[in-house]
Amino acid sequence: MKNLEEKTIREETIFKGRVVSLAVADVRLPNGETGKRELVRHPGAVAIIPLHMMVKL
Repeated sequence: MKNLEEKTIREETIFKGRVVSLAVADVRLPNGETGKRELVRHPGAVAIIPLHMMVKL
């Protein structure tokens, strides 16, 4: 299997809000060239939804 891993060279946060932050990264590609990535960072979330089961007799 080929190595498809990218290495981050530099990353700059361009916006930081309460819920998300945005960044631009320079990366080194597996073939040695460089590229740019636009990143959205979000801390994630968890939700619990209570269900009321109705039982018919």
